[in-house]
Amino acid sequence: MPTCDQFDLPRILDFTAKVDEVGAWYDTLDGSLINGNFQHRLADIDGMTFSIWKTDAAMRKAACGDGTHRTCLDAQKSDKLADRTCYLRNRVMASKGTWRGVDPVELTR
Repeated sequence: MPTCDQFDLPRILDFTAKVDEVGAWYDTLDGSLINGNFQHRLADIDGMTFSIWKTDAAMRKAACGDGTHRTCLDAQKSDKLADRTCYLRNRVMASKGTWRGVDPVELTR
């Protein structure tokens, strides 16, 4: 696996712009309930994105089907936009507190 220059600012800016593009695209899709990009202030803790979907099918279609996310995944494979990647899909079964003033589990009912 090729390594990336972690201080390559144009690459970092391109990656973060693509993260924002995916979030904005998710906002336009049926079944998309809420999404966010979380960056930690400590340099040694990676940022992460989260999205909550009405159904598993809507999540799979957005994450793996045609569209902005698929285009960005393909770019990551060929251009190494990020130093490390991890993709996890899961279903929220319980929550404590709120996200943007809403209980995420209630959104999916």
